[in-house]
Amino acid sequence: MKHEEYGEMWKGYWDKKAPRSPAYSIKELCLNLNVDPRIMNGKLNRSDAPKPVFYGHTKGKERPFFNHNEFIAWWKKVMEEKE
Repeated sequence: MKHEEYGEMWKGYWDKKAPRSPAYSIKELCLNLNVDPRIMNGKLNRSDAPKPVFYGHTKGKERPFFNHNEFIAWWKKVMEEKE
């Protein structure tokens, strides 16, 4: 029946066993890494920079949010190249 198929379609969406990874804004990442936001924005222009997970809208502005684990791994790679 159609209503049974519809419920199965959303089963994975409502599954609470698969938690989402945390997403952080650029401001939060800069505070965690002790980096100036201007330097961070400059580094985000690189071709290997991580892409935002989603864009949040606050106070009429669109702000990117990044996956924390991917961003930290990328930042370590950038700092190794710097040395």
